[in-house]
Amino acid sequence: MITVALVGRPNVGKSTLVNRLLGRPVAIVHDEPGVTRDWKDVYTTWDGQDVCLIDTPGMDLYGKTSLAKDMMRATLDGISKSDLVVFLVDVANGITEEDRECFRRLKREQKPVFIVKNKSDIQKNTGDDIYEADLTILLSARTGHGISELKEEILKRNTKENQEKHEAKDALKIALLGRPNAGKSTLLNALLGYERTLTSEMPGMTRDAIHATTVISGHTFRLTDTAGLRKKKAHRDVIEHKAAHETKHAMDFCHIAIVVVDAVQGIEKQDLSIVSDALEEGRPVILALNKWDLVPEDQKKRITHYIKKQSPMLFHDVAALPVVYLSAQKGRGVSDLFDKSRALYDLWNKRVPTALLNQWLAYATTHHPPPVVKSRRIRLKYATQASTRPPTFVMFTTRSDEVPPDYLRYLKKSLADHLGLSPIPLRIVLRTRENPYDQRK
Repeated sequence: MITVALVGRPNVGKSTLVNRLLGRPVAIVHDEPGVTRDWKDVYTTWDGQDVCLIDTPGMDLYGKTSLAKDMMRATLDGISKSDLVVFLVDVANGITEEDRECFRRLKREQKPVFIVKNKSDIQKNTGDDIYEADLTILLSARTGHGISELKEEILKRNTKENQEKHEAKDALKIALLGRPNAGKSTLLNALLGYERTLTSEMPGMTRDAIHATTVISGHTFRLTDTAGLRKKKAHRDVIEHKAAHETKHAMDFCHIAIVVVDAVQGIEKQDLSIVSDALEEGRPVILALNKWDLVPEDQKKRITHYIKKQSPMLFHDVAALPVVYLSAQKGRGVSDLFDKSRALYDLWNKRVPTALLNQWLAYATTHHPPPVVKSRRIRLKYATQASTRPPTFVMFTTRSDEVPPDYLRYLKKSLADHLGLSPIPLRIVLRTRENPYDQRK
């Protein structure tokens, strides 16, 4: 695999180029400069070769604000992870002195640098150039002109050394979800042990989903920091709408969802909605109560009592919701998330022998028989496991469409308790077993 950092001044088309190279919209694109505020990596395959693209914030050499300085630091951090740098310039507006200064700064990193003259469909000949580049390519990220040439040149640099350097085992994918400013980015940095992503008291700092990989006790974890999820009616602009869509994508494809809650503010309706959405997708959820060290003792008692009493009624998909009390800022309780994630992942992949499953079914129906409907008692014949991730069980019955929801909930809770799967969102599918001797039409 080769890792390529896409770099340039703000708003020259880096995110548009990332989407064009991937063939699908992944990076958020908008005319507003500074939409990308942290580097993010995305993976693709070209001609059977694995490629990692790093979309970086703009290089603002003269920015005075703390945000501009943090974005510059994030850009240099992304470059340090790369094997090759693609430096974009906007030829429609001409190559500027700042472009040249950025290029000189890039050369100090001692990595191959390709210069890509973007928007060449608007302005083909600038009369300006930047020398000492390893390669110069004219293209248009908007129309796709020159993209195939850039891909070909990148693949030529995919050496055996690059492939060996980036080899990694299958990772456990964890998505950090929650409302804005709950501390997701701070938690990501605490989990990694270094500052991977920008943090701020300002809500909405994270827009793109930020990925990072770490290895703990021989296990590889792929962490995704997502944008904060507000109520749907609060999505006021296209950037936030796209960020919410990317967050939903991270939820759909993760193995474990960690919902981060600002414990000082308390558990709000939106937090419960995020937990429910993740469980409905079949993802195991850990509720991470952040800033726990700042919560008054009487409020701690109210929160823990609320979770213990209310979660079984609020979240019917699980019999018990795992909770971790932590302080991302101080690093307290953070390591517990890795241990709980591994344990949940193993349960999420659990296979139950059919014999054991039917032993439980016999016990459950004897302890609490199925109800009588229309003067006849419903009978549950047998059960088998259909799949994992989440564990899904098929139960054959005489009349599947007449099993009341409350009895199905009983079966799910009893099964979870019996098999030690209480924190996992189980699935039970009821099917009617036809009677081969029934001649009725």
